[in-house]
Amino acid sequence: MKAVYGVIAFFFFSLPTISFADEPFWLVDKEQSVIAFSAEYEGDQFSGNVSEYEIVVRFDPEDLKSAAAAVSFDMTSVLTGNEMYDSPLSGEEWLNTIKFPNADFTSTSFDDLNANTGLYTLHGTFTLLGVTKDLAIPFSFASQDDETAVIDGSFQLKRSDFGLGTQSTDSKDVSEIINVTFHLIASL
Repeated sequence: MKAVYGVIAFFFFSLPTISFADEPFWLVDKEQSVIAFSAEYEGDQFSGNVSEYEIVVRFDPEDLKSAAAAVSFDMTSVLTGNEMYDSPLSGEEWLNTIKFPNADFTSTSFDDLNANTGLYTLHGTFTLLGVTKDLAIPFSFASQDDETAVIDGSFQLKRSDFGLGTQSTDSKDVSEIINVTFHLIASL
């Protein structure tokens, strides 16, 4: 439990532009949640997940102006389960986890896509390999009861926007688009 409070304190102090006033603070259950990705290599699809990450979310559908989110991904935990992909993935030509051990997302705003449907867009900046780009991430937020919610979403990353794999001789064989999906179970 001490580690959870340490992570919360880290995000509160390292993200001064995000206001965490009175909105609900959602704690993500990592045992039930998944952040996954998929792409193609030589026309064959492969997939994997990010098993280590820290998330801070303040979200109230009735007060989107005050909502905020921050995620830090441990890039050493990005795995496909296939040694052929995993071995080079952390290397200098791809994720370069020695130099860039984390990728980070910080929200800038939330939009309601269609009133009372539970569909939203999260806007923010994503930093991978030292390159920061704006992202718009559509997601759904479904309250299961007063204290539990399911958050599902997906987005695409363009490898060349971040220089991901551009130095690799295999780069031409890997799809330019990386699909990212998430299924989060959160509680207050």
